[in-house]
Amino acid sequence: MIAHAQERPPATGRLAMLRHALPYGVLGAALIVLLNVVEYRYLILTHSLEIYGGLIAIVFAGLGIWLGLTITGRPERIVI
Repeated sequence: MIAHAQERPPATGRLAMLRHALPYGVLGAALIVLLNVVEYRYLILTHSLEIYGGLIAIVFAGLGIWLGLTITGRPERIVI
């Protein structure tokens, strides 16, 4: 008999939700902290609203590009 590598069973219920939501929650919290630090350094100390707005635009544009590439995935290949 051929031994196959054991696959983990799919996570279900609360554990699956936690496994997917926790990294995004931590990433979101880190981005909020980063934006608050940037806001304090550039907006309050130097009164530069343009730099702060540009940094927010860069962060969300990068996040949007990454999310778009992740959701669409690679195109399906048909082998004949």
